[in-house]
Amino acid sequence: MEKLVKPLAEGFEAMQAQQKKTQEQVEALAREDDKEPLDSAAAMNNGTATRPTRIGRQAALEFERMNRRLDEFDSKVHRATSSASELTKSLADTRESPLIHKLRQIDLRERIRLKIDSYTGEEDPKKWLTAFNL
Repeated sequence: MEKLVKPLAEGFEAMQAQQKKTQEQVEALAREDDKEPLDSAAAMNNGTATRPTRIGRQAALEFERMNRRLDEFDSKVHRATSSASELTKSLADTRESPLIHKLRQIDLRERIRLKIDSYTGEEDPKKWLTAFNL
């Protein structure tokens, strides 16, 4: 379970760092906008001139990119949390199998080290587990 939580925590940290960076960029754009004089053709609402709402093309693209990344991250979190209970049940069922009890009774004289790829957290854990017939 810890292997599932660690990538999520790292993802949250990366997302928070990116949000902070984006917020700083938005604040910088707002400061630049405040320095510019009001457009003479700006609308008058209740006797006060308002700045036209505008977002630069680069900022709009950045917001779109951030939204896509957040959607992707939300999807990964949902997949990880929704499959965690299934994974736990599968492992519990496997441990209670009569075959596992018989295999544990076998004494291996020579220890063989299997080279198994670690779970990276970037893929579906079910696929990784089924690769080893767990």
